[in-house]
Amino acid sequence: MPLVEDPRRRRFLSRLWIAGAVLYGVARVALVWQFLSGYGVNPHRFAVVELASSVCYGWASARLVSAVGDRNWPAIGRLAPFAMAAYLAPDLYVFATIGRVPGGVLASLVTIFCATAAFGTIALVRQVREARRAAEAALEPALA
Repeated sequence: MPLVEDPRRRRFLSRLWIAGAVLYGVARVALVWQFLSGYGVNPHRFAVVELASSVCYGWASARLVSAVGDRNWPAIGRLAPFAMAAYLAPDLYVFATIGRVPGGVLASLVTIFCATAAFGTIALVRQVREARRAAEAALEPALA
């Protein structure tokens, strides 16, 4: 049984999640423009990478959570690497193009990257666990 049975509600929640990912991407573009454009990061190219990745990440992660709730293991296997690649692309672009920076700036970038990766992983694991619990709870009455 799907986590969210109503297809309209599922589409709405997915679109809301994608919009949130894009808004987060816009905030990251503003930060990179302000703080890293002087260190060799082209803010226009970063904006293209970030915004394209935000849409892809939002779509893939919304579908991934739905697939977990539906226990659609083949879809999970296809979507997880796509979501991870879309999540990592902007950060990898920054690390690939950044020039010489003071040690404190580089340490801050690495810290932010690691923290967001950790928080993202924790959030995804929680969503997967909640989806599994909801799916198992939905199956219990049918098994009884």
